[in-house]
This record gives sequence, C-alpha cells and structure tokens, in this order.
Amino acid sequence: MSDADRMREGYARYNRRDFGFVDELFAEDIAWRPPGSGDGMSGRAAVLGFFDELTRMFRAHEIVVEDMVEADGRLVAFCRHRFSAQDGEVHEVESVMDWRFRDGRATSMREVADTLAFARAAGMVPPGA
Repeated sequence: MSDADRMREGYARYNRRDFGFVDELFAEDIAWRPPGSGDGMSGRAAVLGFFDELTRMFRAHEIVVEDMVEADGRLVAFCRHRFSAQDGEVHEVESVMDWRFRDGRATSMREVADTLAFARAAGMVPPGA
C-alpha cells in the first residue's frame, strides 16, 4: 500500500471522527505543524488534542483531497476543508499538507492554509473582515 493510499484512508477515517488511525498511521513522535501553530507540536497525544479541539469548535469537519503528489517518502496533499460551524453555516478553506513518511508511518505534517478563512469559520473574526 502506498503512503497516498494510507493517507486517503486516514482522511476518510478523520471525516468520520474515527481518530484511531492516528495510532496506526502516525509515528509516535510525529512533528505536527498546522497553520498558526508557530513551531508546531510533537507526538500523537498532541495531534489527538488538536483534533479534539477542532471537534469542539465545529459541528463537522470534512477534508476533501483534491490531488496528491507522492515521491520518495514525501506526500503533498491539496485539500479543501469543509467546516460546519455550530450555527450550521458551512465554510471552506483550501490547504496544502506536506507529509513525510518513514517505514509506512507519517513522521511530520506541515500545512499551509488560508488562515483568515479559517478564522472566519471559527468565529474568531467577523465575516466582513
């Protein structure tokens, strides 16, 4: 199974809020760097905490993979996030996730995304900002 296949399954499980894939797919010391996290965080527990926070912020969160490019232990995923706010409004945020793999496990993820669109989705800034 390719790293792209593993990640497609991981994204599908994430969309179902089945976070068990984290223990199966991510290295114990994964380096996790989502937008706005500064130097990021490290380890599966930190990633699960991050997912838990998103679960509290949004009624639903779906990651749609539009394309992937895979080569030599690196996987770049072009994604669209669909966030359903607590009031039911749906927001979309585009992102690019740069994954690194070793021995079938993700060792790092660095994401670049439209942080203003995310802040609007999360209610951190007013819609007109």
